[in-house]
Amino acid sequence: MKATVLIAVADEPEAMSFQHFLVERGYRVATAQDGPDCLSKLRTHSPDILILDLELRWEGGEGVLARIRQNLATRLLPIILLTGSSSRAAAAELAVPPVIRCLRKPFHLTALLRSVSAANAWSWDRVELN
Repeated sequence: MKATVLIAVADEPEAMSFQHFLVERGYRVATAQDGPDCLSKLRTHSPDILILDLELRWEGGEGVLARIRQNLATRLLPIILLTGSSSRAAAAELAVPPVIRCLRKPFHLTALLRSVSAANAWSWDRVELN
């Protein structure tokens, strides 16, 4: 069985497009439209992978990411970070564990699928966490 993915994206049509695309490929998918909803669904759905948009409303993606990093139960959750920022430096600053991939918008859905597949196969055994 493929992974459960939580998509935390503020833009509802974009989130629905991602959800439909991944469900068609066998993934179980839940969505969240803002920071508090994302944090709540992390607890209730126990996803295997989080797709997190930095432009998320209320707390923003950075706020959600900070809370994930502080929580022992979620700090090893593989995260695919989505950003509209054209700054490679800004994305690189956030692309540290548990973020395993950073996708800059716009991107093709096949790039999202490759990232989700990589996250599904990810092993934290290869990463040394301080």
